[in-house]
Amino acid sequence: MGSRHPLLRTNIVILVLGLISCSESEIVEPDPPGRRDYIWNVDTIQYQDARQTLMSEIAARGTDNVFIAGYCSGGQYGYFWHYDGETWMPYPFHDEARLPSVGVPRRIYDNRDGSFWAVGSLISPARRGARDLVVSYEKGKWTWHNLQLPKEITAVYSTSINDAWIGGEKGYVAHFSHNKWEQDSIPITSAYGHKDVYGGIDIAVDREGETVFMTYLSHDAGGTTYYLYRGGINNWSIIDSSTNNREWGGRMWVGPDKYIYILGYNIFRMNGNEREFWFSTPDDANTRAVDGRTMNDVFMGTAMGNVYHYNGTDWWNIKEISNPAYFITNIRVFKDEVFIIGILNDTIQRTIVIHGILK
Repeated sequence: MGSRHPLLRTNIVILVLGLISCSESEIVEPDPPGRRDYIWNVDTIQYQDARQTLMSEIAARGTDNVFIAGYCSGGQYGYFWHYDGETWMPYPFHDEARLPSVGVPRRIYDNRDGSFWAVGSLISPARRGARDLVVSYEKGKWTWHNLQLPKEITAVYSTSINDAWIGGEKGYVAHFSHNKWEQDSIPITSAYGHKDVYGGIDIAVDREGETVFMTYLSHDAGGTTYYLYRGGINNWSIIDSSTNNREWGGRMWVGPDKYIYILGYNIFRMNGNEREFWFSTPDDANTRAVDGRTMNDVFMGTAMGNVYHYNGTDWWNIKEISNPAYFITNIRVFKDEVFIIGILNDTIQRTIVIHGILK
């Protein structure tokens, strides 16, 4: 009797196996749209009587332990600030990191696990030029990486305290892994003159594990050419170049989807060696900062002071906190809070910190 319906028995086995397969496979559901019901507050930061307090970088160990950094014209303690959940205070960065001279941070990369890397320059006490500044931070401990380079470091990307990429002047690039540095440089030939300035803008690692390094060449005769390199130590290839900073030439952002996004008047997504158009700001302004929890919950700020939110369907201008006097420099998004920093363009240039908390 059991041999009368072999086809039926086969179908039952296939059905059972199919159910087992479905239960074991992961069903990926789309991320929900990001919320927009925030309570916003704005703080203004100025170091003593400094005419310029220009913070452009942000890192955090939580919403009550936030660092911002940048340039200050008024003293050595105005380059780093700390927020404890209530008050912004100058932070003695170069004392804590035990630096030999004043450190001017240019870029910070926050690993979201409480650790981060900061790069920039050390100002020589004799004012004979700058040299490299590379520090890492984890669990309250600063580590100064003394590379002894006569150049400024202007780009950094990391996945942890033990894995970081940096880039800087004259095509310098280096990778930190397993407690040691591998160093490299990407030479370039200029047809314009020996006074050209060649430097790094930003660096990141894409979802395929390849490093992308953005550089610029400011010509002695005028104008700038931007280059995108992709590869790794001792193995770099130019994948794109442009003389139009309205096309691209700004910072890079690694999104929650692990793609690299290139900021500028347009935002492009890097898919391997190809640039794919993603977004163009309605106010025709340079995009300065992007961050998000998911790709359906993204905040963006521009040089014209506008702040936008993308919820997976549309870009919404948050007029409550947008201001043409602001120059947005960075954004950090947490689970229930957002920090947006920028420069208040006035006779005295101060930093503004826009803090949003979900209702």
